[in-house]
Amino acid sequence: MNSPIVKYSHKNKHVVEWPDLGPVSSITSRTKLLKILFTDIKAFEVGLMIQLAGSQSDILWISASIAYQDVNDYYSDYLQDMYKIKGVVFTEQGCADKFYDFLEKKLMWKILSN
Repeated sequence: MNSPIVKYSHKNKHVVEWPDLGPVSSITSRTKLLKILFTDIKAFEVGLMIQLAGSQSDILWISASIAYQDVNDYYSDYLQDMYKIKGVVFTEQGCADKFYDFLEKKLMWKILSN
């Protein structure tokens, strides 16, 4: 079975995306994503691949300090109102590997629990 989660490197950046699963767009999912990236994965900075018109995308960089200050989820609310997230870009390969493994495990448990 091929995974719907894709990991690759491009220009010293490490990308994890989920093209066949659709973008993350709900506020709960975005808040959860930020907590996973900065608490579980312990990334210092991530780039959220945001979906623009058509197949265009851009990267919105977020540092851990901004995420940790967002105790009331205002930043997550802003993200939810403005963007659909279709992947994450890392500057450190180790963080990309941890995030990819994390998503693979979650997906496997979801498949097995159905």
